[in-house]
Amino acid sequence: MSQVSAEIYLQRYLRLTPLSLALQRAVEAKHLASVVLKQPTLDLGCGFGEFAQVFFDQPVAVGVDICPKKINQAKKTGKYLKLVQADACQLPFKTESFNSVISVSALEHMTNPSKVLKEVLRVLKPEGQLVLTVVTDKWEQNLFYPELLQKVGLKKLADKYRQLFNQVFKHQQLLSQWEWEKHVRQAGFELKVSQAIVSPQIARFFDLFLITAWPAQLAKKMVGRRVVWRPLFMISLLTKVFKKYVDETEPVVGTNLFLVAIKSGK
Repeated sequence: MSQVSAEIYLQRYLRLTPLSLALQRAVEAKHLASVVLKQPTLDLGCGFGEFAQVFFDQPVAVGVDICPKKINQAKKTGKYLKLVQADACQLPFKTESFNSVISVSALEHMTNPSKVLKEVLRVLKPEGQLVLTVVTDKWEQNLFYPELLQKVGLKKLADKYRQLFNQVFKHQQLLSQWEWEKHVRQAGFELKVSQAIVSPQIARFFDLFLITAWPAQLAKKMVGRRVVWRPLFMISLLTKVFKKYVDETEPVVGTNLFLVAIKSGK
């Protein structure tokens, strides 16, 4: 996997997803590209396969997701050698099957991340690496509309919005950076990298532009996948406008977390 700039990842994502998601994922992709993923690799919580389309030059060994509709759509990307529908708490793979496991903003949607992480440890080979991004508790604290509602004295409405937001996006665990690190270590991993990513401004943009995502989300309900179409000039324009926000050349007080952990060979 050759390292690509966040700008290029943003362009690629804008061909596939609503603006809100493209901004967040472009930042994640930039940081994930700093790690060399040894094969075979497992994509845990692969979803529709959008990240694989944008990120991987070569097909991924295995993608796994609990949702059969997402697995069916991921097959159409041609980015996986094998796709498996399974619960991440009970991975149907032999012990020490993979050299790398990657997971992109999936763990926060799972009810038992500790059990999932122990399963990941099991299927990794000695010295294998877990590379993941997760949304933290700072995400909901930096949403655009709740901030606006609080500024005009509507705190209860702001709290209700956050609650509804998390229900819509099926967030089960929005933990702090320290809590996520604790989960990883307690599962038996040696933590190598823990970096806050995705600035509060990106979180605000995500929330602000959600309204523009409704056609894609409606298509998702109707045909089982997002349908996004933008003319090339619009992709170019949006990339120029938002490039400086996704670059993140300096450390940020992030709303997401980038983690790299190793399974000790001892």
